[in-house]
Amino acid sequence: MDKLVRFVSVDAYKEAGGVCVSDLFAEEESEDTVVWLTDRDLLVRLVESKLSNFADEAQSEGWAWVEIAIDGVAWTQFPERVRDRRPPLMDEQSAEQDRLLAMLDETKDEADIEALEEQIDALTVIEWNVSEVAVAGAIVTLAHDGAVRIERGLVRVDDAKKLRALRKRAQDVSAVSLDKEPGEDPSADEVRATEASNSASNLPRKLVDELMAHKTLALRAEVAARPDLALRLTVLALASNAFGNDYASFSLVRLKADEIDIARQISRCETKAPEAYATLLNAWKERLASDTDDLWAFVSDADTDKLLELLAILVAPAIELQPGRAPDVTDAICEAEGLDMNQYWQATPASFFDHVRRDVLLEAIREFKPTALNAKLEKASKKEVVARAKRIF
Repeated sequence: MDKLVRFVSVDAYKEAGGVCVSDLFAEEESEDTVVWLTDRDLLVRLVESKLSNFADEAQSEGWAWVEIAIDGVAWTQFPERVRDRRPPLMDEQSAEQDRLLAMLDETKDEADIEALEEQIDALTVIEWNVSEVAVAGAIVTLAHDGAVRIERGLVRVDDAKKLRALRKRAQDVSAVSLDKEPGEDPSADEVRATEASNSASNLPRKLVDELMAHKTLALRAEVAARPDLALRLTVLALASNAFGNDYASFSLVRLKADEIDIARQISRCETKAPEAYATLLNAWKERLASDTDDLWAFVSDADTDKLLELLAILVAPAIELQPGRAPDVTDAICEAEGLDMNQYWQATPASFFDHVRRDVLLEAIREFKPTALNAKLEKASKKEVVARAKRIF
């Protein structure tokens, strides 16, 4: 069924005066009868009207703009994105979360499960940077199943420069006040920066900016013809942001891999993946120099294989899979990599079986091991199906 129809419903479409045409050869109308809605314009208006309530709610959050998109979104028009922050739970909230999770593991009622999951989600406080929200927006759209989907924090091309300026000012303020004790000697990088600033102080600021722009454009032209240098600058930029504040203003390239704290969404079982990644990351932290000049020396002298090895470590935290977003590409990448989830996650009653419907389990068994599905199992209770699934998967 079309996602617009799922969202509005055929009944609401008919009440609004919409005309439906059913299969002329169907003996009698039933839930399985194919129905065509002839007035798409009316259907779209109904969808937009219903989504406008969600758009108003998003607008009240302070976003610079909010749009309704029904027929797909060109996500490439948003080169930057504002991310939310989720502070750790307080002790009382953490205890309440544990209590709700225990109840969730015990209940089998779908309505109770949905209610408990909503209560668990409500415990998490979502915070946004107010200044960044003022230059970003949100899009209200529909997922493939007709569910409302609000994508917040989208920054248009015209506003990307404003966002970068905001972040740079915030970074400069942080760099000045961070880890400085009264009377502490400046670092070597700070001394060089001060000397460079003093040497340019005899020139008009506008002229200095213009000369630096000429030099920037010249370096861009040179790097565009040097893939090896582009690779080294990319690794340098990502490493400068990944390995602490000492490198925060060192890179010449505006490039950063935002780490998405996806692990906060996991509540039903543990995963071995973060530990596996942390082992690789810590090994590189021990190898890299703490001085910025030494870091560039390492990057500039390293062979391509070493650079690619480090690049993989730096890019990995930015990966974020989302339901419904490029599923074919996701499957293709995982297949090409030979991803074996059994190394990191196991399907158990706590992690999966207890939280899906009985018919979903039967379908999974049918797909994974058709010979295991028989008439007796199809009539069995969910508890029996779960027990059988534990032995199969």
